[in-house]
Amino acid sequence: MEYSQNARLVLQCLRRHGELSRAEISRMTGLSAQTASVLMNKLLKDELVLETHKRYGFIGKPTTQIQPNS
Repeated sequence: MEYSQNARLVLQCLRRHGELSRAEISRMTGLSAQTASVLMNKLLKDELVLETHKRYGFIGKPTTQIQPNS
């Protein structure tokens, strides 16, 4: 399956930095939150990334950490 340049950018970011939240991925790649979310859902569906755990301690709902599926 062929992936867009943005999807490759997200995967590269995750490989370089390890576990990140969707918001962190959006900030680090410069993608909009919407674009990053759509890409993460596609990558999760294709099992290229995994949701690992929730990170607590911040205001609002806990963030779900995502990592590459190696």
